[in-house]
Amino acid sequence: QAAQAAQAAQAAQAAQAAQAVLDDEPESDLSEQVNENIIASEHNQEPVKPVIESPPVQITDTSPIQVNIEIPASSDRVAHIIQPQASTLTETRMVAAARWLGQAKPGHYSIQIMMLREAEARRDLEKFLQRSDIQPYLDMVYIYRTSIKGTEMTGVVFGEFPNYKKAMHALNNLPAPMKKHGPHLRTVKGLRKDIRQIEMDA
Repeated sequence: QAAQAAQAAQAAQAAQAAQAVLDDEPESDLSEQVNENIIASEHNQEPVKPVIESPPVQITDTSPIQVNIEIPASSDRVAHIIQPQASTLTETRMVAAARWLGQAKPGHYSIQIMMLREAEARRDLEKFLQRSDIQPYLDMVYIYRTSIKGTEMTGVVFGEFPNYKKAMHALNNLPAPMKKHGPHLRTVKGLRKDIRQIEMDA
């Protein structure tokens, strides 16, 4: 037994001596190499560059674009087309007649109060329209030009009436100056035909 105890003690001492040798040795070369590789990899890794977004373009001037367009003044010709100018009462009532006949119903009636040759019209018609007893009815007087057997004539009519009965009543009650030349009834359709006649003879 004494011999066995001595052997066990020797074995324990040998184990302690071996452990002391292991404790005094540095870490294995393999472990050091792995650590060095990890550190080197971390130091050599290229840093990730952050993505910088460009700010949106801001437009500070929001005023509208102005385009200067020079518009020439209307010529006398254009103004005449838009609104015909009349220097006399005769011309004024001719313009009115053209507008009236352009929209009146063909079956309506008017009263023919004059049919004058051109020379007579130039001499007498303006004076007739200026009479004080005609002035109150001037807006109902219409003047037009026509042609009878190749002779240019100027016609003067009065009023517009929707039927024969009303037209005859107006005819019988005309102012005295309108009765001088033998007034009679005309239709709008017939007056338009007279105007086309001068265009055909021209």
